Amino acid sequence: MSTPPFRIAVVGAGAIAVDAHLPVWAGRPDVEVAYVVDSDLARAEQAANLVGAHAASDLSAVLGEGNIDAVDICTPPHLHSSMIEQALDAGAHVLVEKPLAATLEEARQLASLQKRSDRIVMVAENWLFSSARTDAERAVAQAELGRPFLVKAWHESSLYIPEEGLVPAWTFSPTQAQGGYLMQAGIHTLSLLNALVGQVAEVYAYVDEPTPEVGVPLDRTAVLGLQFEHGAMGSAVLTGRSRREGPRRLGMELYYDEGVVTLDVWSGAVTCTVRGQTKTVTSDITSMGFREEIDHFVSCMRTGAEPITSPSRIIPSLESVFAAYSSAATGRPVRPESVGR
Repeated sequence: MSTPPFRIAVVGAGAIAVDAHLPVWAGRPDVEVAYVVDSDLARAEQAANLVGAHAASDLSAVLGEGNIDAVDICTPPHLHSSMIEQALDAGAHVLVEKPLAATLEEARQLASLQKRSDRIVMVAENWLFSSARTDAERAVAQAELGRPFLVKAWHESSLYIPEEGLVPAWTFSPTQAQGGYLMQAGIHTLSLLNALVGQVAEVYAYVDEPTPEVGVPLDRTAVLGLQFEHGAMGSAVLTGRSRREGPRRLGMELYYDEGVVTLDVWSGAVTCTVRGQTKTVTSDITSMGFREEIDHFVSCMRTGAEPITSPSRIIPSLESVFAAYSSAATGRPVRPESVGR
């Protein structure tokens, strides 16, 4: 007897939902996209028509029907916490776009709430499912490079140049974004560094809006000095106002005892240098990880396994973001786990 498909409600009909999530959901025979929910009903209808789903403007009403297995939240960060709580209360699993929540207090509360639930909550941190991450880890293992001691990371795009029109208006709203480029984009870099190098132990940061009048940083550029738990150190240079020609540069160089690995998540390019010899280790099919993260989410729903980006596992990246903001405001190094304690 065949297993009935999971019924999914996608919440938010912006670019990340339409361009990255809905195409993957629509291609799965074991999933039915039942609803697309957006406060702008016309926009919800436009997105729903792409996948043959119903449109709605009220998540509570959709969940009240009682036949939604999972909710995929693709909304601005200030809405994440309340929507996750609604979904869990209704007995639905949750996939939520990064960052998990707008504040560390909310994120920690959600981690506790999930642990008391029998539902899956997973953060859609696609870089951790990218081919670049997989290939980099394979290169390190095969070449027996040893331990990392130095990191140089970069995250460069034109996303935060307003006239480019590449990001939604909420990105520049302090009440909705709750943070600037470091929060919305740099968290990708910190999550991948935590996975490849180890947890960040200390941050010293500069941002271009260290003490904003609105009380919430809306930085477009940040420079971080990083110390990791196992002794490695490094830097991360993050800017959303790059006018460099060509694609975004979303990568890092990892220096190990016996060699160097360079990777770029945007292109999928990975190289490994050992004893002066450099070779490409990139997979035939490169991916930024959107399909793979949804594959992982569905697998966890079926098996009950904890996602690799569960709230408790992904919170250290968010702590590093807030540690950077605290460091920029105080002019002192900050340990991520101490923020908000």
